[in-house]
Amino acid sequence: MISGIDKNSVGLRILSIKGILRWWFRFYKSSFLTVDELRKLENEVFGSTEKSCLFYMRLSEEPQNKEDAYLCMNDKRKEEAQKDYSKVKRKAFSPSSDFGIKFRFSPHFNHQKEVENSLMLLSFFGSGTRWRKGFGSVQIKAFELSGTTLRV
Repeated sequence: MISGIDKNSVGLRILSIKGILRWWFRFYKSSFLTVDELRKLENEVFGSTEKSCLFYMRLSEEPQNKEDAYLCMNDKRKEEAQKDYSKVKRKAFSPSSDFGIKFRFSPHFNHQKEVENSLMLLSFFGSGTRWRKGFGSVQIKAFELSGTTLRV
């Protein structure tokens, strides 16, 4: 679930997805590089304020089915709490919802594998602050590469 300014609405935003990919990139590359090397490579892959990114992302399909997601499931807070935590919920995409993202890489982009690795980590470990309870989980069904376009 990715929401914008209105926490009660749910939607997928390319900038948020790109931010998650960037986070996973930092996570797996930080063991091998110094901070300066990591920052330089991250800017080459994902762009910076000085140089734009050399790949584009676009939603090709958006998920349609939405349902309530209980954010405090299995919460063991004290019973004398003022709030009934078993009823804390927000709208979310249904677990079986599908969506598609198209990536278009510039012919001069040499870091496609880095983007694919970040996508795989997103698929394996999820995203967001609620990943331990299944929120933010994403399963990649297929990579389709056609020229400079990657369809996930």
